[in-house]
Amino acid sequence: MKVELWNNNPAAVEATDRTIRALPGNGRLERDADDQVLFDQDGFANVIADDFGFLGFALRTQGYVKSVIQ
Repeated sequence: MKVELWNNNPAAVEATDRTIRALPGNGRLERDADDQVLFDQDGFANVIADDFGFLGFALRTQGYVKSVIQ
């Protein structure tokens, strides 16, 4: 699942990642070898999770991210 964050400032990205990690589904933002969150050319980050069902629902409906692409 790809997500567009409200803000790609490093502090905001870390706060969003901590929120995703706290939700059911064992989710997290994908990171590179230097532990930086990866963004594609369109500014979307990839969410890695065991269960996207509730996690995707929560991210969309609670406003944790700007948009979700599955």
